[in-house]
Amino acid sequence: AESRRGINIILREARRLTKMVEELLEFTRMEDGSAIIGKEKIELNEILAEIADELDVMPEDERMTLHADFSERVVIEGNLLLVGSIFRNLTENSMAYSGGKNIFISLVGNNDYECRIRFEDDGCGVEEQELPRLFERFYRVDKGRSRKKGGTGLGLAIVKHAVQFHGGKIVASNRPGGGLRFDFSLGKLSVESHNA
Repeated sequence: AESRRGINIILREARRLTKMVEELLEFTRMEDGSAIIGKEKIELNEILAEIADELDVMPEDERMTLHADFSERVVIEGNLLLVGSIFRNLTENSMAYSGGKNIFISLVGNNDYECRIRFEDDGCGVEEQELPRLFERFYRVDKGRSRKKGGTGLGLAIVKHAVQFHGGKIVASNRPGGGLRFDFSLGKLSVESHNA
């Protein structure tokens, strides 16, 4: 049992280091204007369902519950890895730092050109002056944060660049009643409305 525990710790560290390298590589690719990043049709509802499943199997003390309020099927033309990283990095940020129990993802707007999404948690939020700096590389907010975990400090920077890659913008604010709120948009090809 002891050796198995040791192996699990090593595996966890290996995954963490692998993730760090992947994030750094992805960041480099996004900042390289000559890089060609493939695009395909992506259903956001499927990504949210996958994340909900991933949260369901997590240990009780780390788990948060995902409440997705998407009134319709949303398909965009984008890069699956990058779009997935937007939702996963926001989710991991909430789990690591918010101290909350719930994540709310809602579809605020959806037309032929873009979809607008709101991502919120019911945690502790951050100080107002910290909000504009959340997307800076390696920026940390330490005060009032609980369940602090090791990370690369790149998660929200990757989110910002991935949103921008998809023609959108993202802004952070404190959620009324407590927690952190991210409002962002993702562009989609106008042809999408004819094919969906």
